[in-house]
This record gives sequence, structure tokens and C-alpha cells, in this order.
Amino acid sequence: DLSRGNLTIGAGASVAKSVRVRNGNVILGDNSEVLGNVIVDTGNLTVGENGDIQGNASVGGTLVVKDNVNIAGPVSVLSAGTITVGNNVNMEGTLTSAGSLKVGANTDIKLFLSGQSVQIDGKVYKLGGKILSSGANTSVGLPFVPKLKDGQVMTAATTSPLEIPENSESS
Repeated sequence: DLSRGNLTIGAGASVAKSVRVRNGNVILGDNSEVLGNVIVDTGNLTVGENGDIQGNASVGGTLVVKDNVNIAGPVSVLSAGTITVGNNVNMEGTLTSAGSLKVGANTDIKLFLSGQSVQIDGKVYKLGGKILSSGANTSVGLPFVPKLKDGQVMTAATTSPLEIPENSESS
């Protein structure tokens, strides 16, 4: 837990527990792994090639994920910036963001939810954002729109539809 400053985890390093930086950036070098969560309250997170995060990732700034990365838990990006994801990336959890997404080839993101939301009977459901670009053989799970039950009311609408380039697949 680092309250201020940047944290760089060197190439090939393995961290056995969660990492948190309150005011600064986290850079995971190539071939590095974090066996817990990565939390960056107000800064940016960069995950180098062949990086592995076995827990969740929460980022207050921007997120850059290079090639051949695995993130096992949900990823939340609080900024409205663009998330950049490289080739051959696997994100098992939900990717939630206030911004947009650029995705490389052969990448699988289970579910992409962005800053759009609806409210149904007091519960807020986040919906899809804009996918700026995606490479060949990319799969980005589409956000769900919950079905209304009798008596439920939807009180807010999205401002823009989810956009997916032609060469992408949805799951």
C-alpha cells in the first residue's frame, strides 16, 4: 500500500499479494504477475507484455494492457479516458469504464460496460459504451439490458448505442 508515488514492478517479478497505490501510477513490467488485486486510486495502470493479474483491477486514471495479458477478475476504470488493450488478451471479469475501448486482435473481453446506465426501481444498471476499434477474432461480450417485470419502471435512458466494428464478434 503506497499512499503517494509510482510503483514499478519489474520484468519477470511476481507479487504474492494485492497492490494499492492511492496517488500515483502502477506499471507492471513484461512477464510480471500479481497474485492478488491491483488498485490504483487516482493514477494509471500499465500491464506489460505477458502480464498476469490474478485478482481484480481498479484504476482511477487510464488503463493500458499490452499483448498476451491475462486479468482474471473484474476490471473497473473510473476515468472517461480510452482503455487500450493489446493482442491476445483475456479478461475473465467484467470491464466497466466511464470511457471508450480500443482492442487488439485475438482478444476476449467477457463483458464491456461503460458509463451509460439505466435505473430500474432504484437499482442502477450500467450499459454499453463505445468500442473505438477492435482487431480480427476479437470477442467483446455485449452488455445486458435487464427485462422489466410487471410494475417495474425504467427512469433513465442511455445517450448513445453500443457500436461494434464489423470485424468483431459478440458473445
